[in-house]
Amino acid sequence: MGCAPSTPNARDVAYTMTRPVAPKARAPTFPAAHTEMANGVASSGAAGEWLSCSEDKTVALVDWAAGRVVHSWRGHQKGVHRVVASPNGNVILSGSRDTTVRVWRRGQAEAALTLRGHELSVMAVAVAEDGQQALSGSRDCSLRHWDLATGATKGRCHLEQNVVTCLKWVPGETSLVAQGSEDLRLRLWDVRTLSRPAAVLENEYVYFPLCCDCSGPYVLTGSNGFNSVGCELRLWDRRTLKQVHVLTGHDQAVTGCALLPDTALRPETGGGGRLLAASGCKDGEVRLWDGTADEPPCMQVITTARSRPFPTDERARLYVSAASGAIYALGIDDDATALTAVAIGSGGTVGDALAIGGGGTVGDARANG
Repeated sequence: MGCAPSTPNARDVAYTMTRPVAPKARAPTFPAAHTEMANGVASSGAAGEWLSCSEDKTVALVDWAAGRVVHSWRGHQKGVHRVVASPNGNVILSGSRDTTVRVWRRGQAEAALTLRGHELSVMAVAVAEDGQQALSGSRDCSLRHWDLATGATKGRCHLEQNVVTCLKWVPGETSLVAQGSEDLRLRLWDVRTLSRPAAVLENEYVYFPLCCDCSGPYVLTGSNGFNSVGCELRLWDRRTLKQVHVLTGHDQAVTGCALLPDTALRPETGGGGRLLAASGCKDGEVRLWDGTADEPPCMQVITTARSRPFPTDERARLYVSAASGAIYALGIDDDATALTAVAIGSGGTVGDALAIGGGGTVGDARANG
């Protein structure tokens, strides 16, 4: 990418442009889909929708464009940590503190499959682009590879101290998954051979990664720091297994992150070749970054508690959940320099920005988060 790594823990205040969303005519808000904190949010695979999961044990499908909850699935016995959908939206998976992964389908009230085998909380789930296979990770230091047609376990592994914190299936790859751990490592796994990682990226983290996302050869992670220490994002190139950038500026744990590739910005289309990223933090901030900038590259800060939706027909690029149960759909302007709130499902005063899920490219809301 030709960008110089920024200095770890350096502040980027001089380069930060804060743009609170102006209180113009408001687009409709609507009641939250959950009664407790939303732990995870993601694209459903369809334009104008998001998926969310909560401590109230439910998984919800929301049509934010119409301002309504389409479906709320119940079945987990404890809080749900993660939700993810296949790109076509036909397969939806959730991982829970009840140690199970559940597979949901549109139009069906009950789970199509309940995947059992983990011994502790399921902290992360990733699904392949074809919707036929998934990988789950747990606090029991294990990974399980699932056949989603039958619910059978295709492979498993247990690695001491590998407490799984996040997973992301690498787009365009049939078998490659990125995984973060509490042991301060980022691993790449080939699910066909789970006996050992395909690659390990280590010795860079101050605190362990809480979230990750992938685009092309790049992997982005956000770390579990506090008081401005270790509260960074790290951008890696999986081809070289090297760190490309350290993105600093958050004051608390980075709990959600997403890469936002856009064809209009790629060199082959005549664009500037920027790689945009977004992050959510426990302090309630959402930040937009230019991962190719040589200077500390924070382009914008949104404080969710002050955000108001713009009346716009722009497709969402990003979904952000908050501690209150509120969830935001965020769009991005034409020159890709600012995020604006498109819709809000509100549950009260907005607190922490806990999770982020990608909404796909503008005009094409396939899941990428």
